[in-house]
Amino acid sequence: MFMHRLTISSIAAAGALLLAAPRVDAQSVTVRRVTTPPQVEDFASAEHSPAVDGLTPIDRLVQRSPVDGAPITEPTDVYLGFDAQNLYAIFVCWYSPGTLRAHRVNRDRLPDDDDSVALHLDTFHDRRHLYGFQVNPAGVQVDGVFTEGQGWDLSFDTVWDAHTLIRPDRFVVMITVPFSSIRFPEAAEQDWGFFVYRGMPRKNEEAFWPAYSTRYLGRLAYAAQLRGLERIDAGHSTQIVPYGTVRGAHQGARDNASAELVDTRGGIDVKTIMRSGLVLDLTANPDFSQVESDEPQTTVNKRFEVYFPEKRPFFLENASYFDTPIQALFTRRIRDPTLGARLSGKVGPYAIGALVTDDAPPTDVAATSPDESSRAVNSVFRVSRDLAADSHVGLLYSGHRDSVVNNQVGGVDGRWRLTPNWVASAQVLTSSTREANAPSTAGTASRVAVNASGHTYGYAFAYTDISPDFRAASGFIPRTDFRDVSQTISATVRPANKWVTSWGPIATVSRVWDHAGTVLDDTVRIENHVESARSSHFSIFLSQNPERLRIQDAPLLKAATLFQQHTTGVTFGSAPRSRFAFSGEYSAGPAINLSPAQGTVPSLGDSRAMNITVSIRPAASFTVDTTYLWSTLSDPIRRTTAFNDRILRSRSNYQITRRLSARAIAQYDELGVDRASSSLIARRSLNVDLLVTYLVHPGTALYVGWNRDRQRLTDERTEQLFVKVSYLIRP
Repeated sequence: MFMHRLTISSIAAAGALLLAAPRVDAQSVTVRRVTTPPQVEDFASAEHSPAVDGLTPIDRLVQRSPVDGAPITEPTDVYLGFDAQNLYAIFVCWYSPGTLRAHRVNRDRLPDDDDSVALHLDTFHDRRHLYGFQVNPAGVQVDGVFTEGQGWDLSFDTVWDAHTLIRPDRFVVMITVPFSSIRFPEAAEQDWGFFVYRGMPRKNEEAFWPAYSTRYLGRLAYAAQLRGLERIDAGHSTQIVPYGTVRGAHQGARDNASAELVDTRGGIDVKTIMRSGLVLDLTANPDFSQVESDEPQTTVNKRFEVYFPEKRPFFLENASYFDTPIQALFTRRIRDPTLGARLSGKVGPYAIGALVTDDAPPTDVAATSPDESSRAVNSVFRVSRDLAADSHVGLLYSGHRDSVVNNQVGGVDGRWRLTPNWVASAQVLTSSTREANAPSTAGTASRVAVNASGHTYGYAFAYTDISPDFRAASGFIPRTDFRDVSQTISATVRPANKWVTSWGPIATVSRVWDHAGTVLDDTVRIENHVESARSSHFSIFLSQNPERLRIQDAPLLKAATLFQQHTTGVTFGSAPRSRFAFSGEYSAGPAINLSPAQGTVPSLGDSRAMNITVSIRPAASFTVDTTYLWSTLSDPIRRTTAFNDRILRSRSNYQITRRLSARAIAQYDELGVDRASSSLIARRSLNVDLLVTYLVHPGTALYVGWNRDRQRLTDERTEQLFVKVSYLIRP
């Protein structure tokens, strides 16, 4: 009955909204070749500059928010030009005196409330991917890749330049994108899609040209055509990045002898452009170190694995070419490879991604098979073909093989634009797994989703089915043996006043059951969300989430047991001043104790959780971001606290120059446990991490760091000093 009602309501909602789906027409601009590269100083004054005469002007930016379709509130002129090596975009942006927000921070760490401008380029005009180049008035650069239906991936890094000037009533930004730093088709004359953007978070204002409206779902179908690019030089066909690290460590513990360790490592990455849009990356002993630690997350009392994003350089470029609705590739599964190769890019209407690595074996395999034959081989191949509009179909294969496990996954997926407001996607995967001394298994996984978005509404429907024996050793599949159907419906009111820019309710319903037909979860969540000026937002939510644990989920249970969970909470955030911003969430309600004391079964406890992030900027070049995570569960029967988990992390950064920075991270982590109520293991640690960075551009950098980690309960401590250097060579 539940599924019947859900299906009827889905079809009714889809039919009603499809009837009102609007359409848009793309615009075009012809860019002109310049004989002399423009200079940012040419636009410093209000007088007419001769440099403007050789450029293509754009001055009709349109708001996406807070008033969709209205002209931008602060005058903004954009000028485009190119020569054989570079594309130039100059932004001249006026502002009211005293309102500009611009901080000097690390590359790719632009504060959400800073003013900024951006150039977006869909170089294959396939309506699937675009490059983004964003700059704030202080010259901080952010680059990324946007994939339709998936959003931004800011791990992408390439070589490009930004120059800025700030005047009392305007600021000027010049973005220079070398053609050698991006990929595009081999053609005498290029036809790209593009947007220009200006953001003023202090007014909750985003403006684009061409108009990118909240009335449509998706972005790239509405990009303007950038024409006139001809006889441009793709530049270097090969680039080489050698790197080296030296690490010295000291390890010790109370009443034990200390140990000294010195480790050196070197490697090389080679990139070859086989065609303008197809890139071959080869690596030997690749640089898999990361100089920035993971953001903290609460991981206690969780049934399933917590996701941490990839940060290692080799896996980041063109990562979106491997993305599918079901995450069959999660590169953090690849631990420490010796060799690796990746082929990625576009050939006509086909997008190709292939990855092969020779990896260290999983920890459990290494413990039993320390010889070289136990090493793991990971291989992934994905190809997709563009269809009409921004639709596509694709194939995926991934494999993992070591001395114990041979796992293979294959499948098909697609994305289809039904109307300007409606998009559907689907994927079907099958897996085959052979393990030593165990019978072979096979399983399937599938997902179907429909999404809609308009100026005043949003709708999402998804159905996921993963069988008990499905396995993707190289993917992120936190649970199996379930079917999940969910719907989310939202309405948005956009009042035309300066106090509230938008508000509206959001309702989500979902049901999860296993393949035996047992209902595992039923969720109903109601939320009301309010947005106002200065990037301020507030919401209150209520959720009912009864969850059933089976005997296989908690072996001491004598029968499947239903736990009546519910949660009440608020989320909030604001950037009221240039030097201060905050955000957070608080929730409370009954929740399951998933780690009860030894010999006892899970039971309901009183749960509370909070996370708060505060950003303080005493100066334009100095930023302190502090995050506090807290979660606790009380045992109502024993009237004790089963566990109390606290994480406090503070990150301070001083941007000495655009290239030179110093940062410090201090993180305190404490888990207190009542052993009569919980089987968790208490811990208490303090980690201090210092780093000095000299970053010329991606690929050429020097890092000098010091780290100290102390486990206070055991008095174990580790100190290490490391130096890392890499250099980009373009022969």
